[in-house]
Amino acid sequence: MLIFKIKNYIQGAIRIINILYIVIAYFIVTKMSKFKFTRRLIPKRFKHNDTVLSSYERLRMLIEKLGPTFIKFGQILADRPDLIADNIREELKKLQSTVKPFDHIIAFQLIEKELGGPINDHFKVIEPECLGSASIGQVYKAVLRSGEHVVIKIQRPDILNKIKIDIRILKYIAEKLKNEFPELQAVDLSAMVDEFGVALIEELNYINEAANTIRFSELFKDNPNCKIPKVFNKYTTSKLLILEYVEGIVIYNKYQVKQAGLDPEIIAENGIKIFMKMILEHGFFHADPHAGNILVQRDNTIALIDFGMVGTLKPKQINLLISFMLGIADKNAKQVADSLISMAEIKLFKEMEDLEFRIQHVLDKYISIDYKDMKMSQVANECLQLLVKFQIKLPANIFLLLKTLTTIEKLGYELNPEIPLVDYIKPYTKELLLKRFSLKKIAREGFYLLKKYLNVVQNLPQDITEILHNVKEGKLIHDIQLGNEDKIFSALKNSAKTLSSSFLTGLMLIGSSILIAFNKGSLFVDILFVLSAINALWLMIKARTYIKKKV
Repeated sequence: MLIFKIKNYIQGAIRIINILYIVIAYFIVTKMSKFKFTRRLIPKRFKHNDTVLSSYERLRMLIEKLGPTFIKFGQILADRPDLIADNIREELKKLQSTVKPFDHIIAFQLIEKELGGPINDHFKVIEPECLGSASIGQVYKAVLRSGEHVVIKIQRPDILNKIKIDIRILKYIAEKLKNEFPELQAVDLSAMVDEFGVALIEELNYINEAANTIRFSELFKDNPNCKIPKVFNKYTTSKLLILEYVEGIVIYNKYQVKQAGLDPEIIAENGIKIFMKMILEHGFFHADPHAGNILVQRDNTIALIDFGMVGTLKPKQINLLISFMLGIADKNAKQVADSLISMAEIKLFKEMEDLEFRIQHVLDKYISIDYKDMKMSQVANECLQLLVKFQIKLPANIFLLLKTLTTIEKLGYELNPEIPLVDYIKPYTKELLLKRFSLKKIAREGFYLLKKYLNVVQNLPQDITEILHNVKEGKLIHDIQLGNEDKIFSALKNSAKTLSSSFLTGLMLIGSSILIAFNKGSLFVDILFVLSAINALWLMIKARTYIKKKV
């Protein structure tokens, strides 16, 4: 046990020394680039045509040298226009994960350890070379004893310990970078590192990925155009994941798609419908839909793989997203601004007029373009960048969603340039509105509201008794001095009458609605519903007239 602890300490120390060496070299080059004499001494790898690379280019090189954990963090920052300046983001988008596979013998030993026995007891065949290597694990193709073709994902050795060390160092670097790049002063990079660390460690647990895959397969089990791989739970552990092997053509390879006799237009339509269903219906979506994770099978079926990174949306966020995107399609700046402020959960925004004006300026650039020809993600990104100027921060899942939408729109346009994203949003809008304002839902909400009011009425005597007791005991003293008592009491009397009338009308309207909704209506109930509706309309007109007079 002590030997393993010493081994971990030694590995940690080596990693820290390695990272410090890379970081110190970067800062030395930064200092040298400030003086004309020392610039000549800078190594060639930091130059292009004898000109020293910019600080942003050197930052990207630094991150690539630091390895997978840092690259992943940089890629996340590249998709956050609310946190990172455009010039840094553009450079971070160039980050590439180049991860060499670890030793295959070690990989097979780890697989056997997780299986609790020899590989041959469970697999007929396992290919000696890996299909792919990522920052977290390695993938092999195999055949189970039952004859099923599968892929094996095995986690890299000691990856958890390495990531924990990287996260600590990343937090230290985040503090240093604030001084190097003034654009990062307004960003709480340390908090972002903490959030990233939690998400990355969660991704390390393959049980989470298995659960995500199973959930997606349940959501799309009745959709013939979507294929989700089967999970073999019998073998799944936190470090080992066995999935059904899924064959297909990479979706962006239009030439191969046509050669296989498939239809790019139908594929694009199927892909967008699948992702719209994920996002707008279920609020649970694949958050890493790059080319390698979307395959095309026969009959233009879309196969999705790798559910290690997923995003979730609250029902309210789904509604606001639809409102936001339809606002862009209709070039309605007010609707777009309202949706963004609601997404940010800001109750009162004093600069709303200015925000609407700036959003309108963005939308006016596309005034002559029909919504079918608009790049929705491009316009959305421009609107979101405005939030930086107003120091408005949206939840992280909204930016994860924007990244997904951008990828899917790109996918759609590459396969079928005529495909409009908005056309696939509108059906969901209609469906959501029908659900929201259905008689059954109104009746259900009315029933809960009625229960709430009845609960207030039921507790009223006790509440009044408690207030009177506190008054008598001297615990509640409220001195009110008023002028023009007659006018005030007259106004209070009228308000009480209106309030009681509104309350009774509301109860009659809700009660009759419930009876009608549950098919327990009669002529009397129908008359009650009509009369209460007319009375409610009269009270609204009366209230509006009163407000106009006062204003």
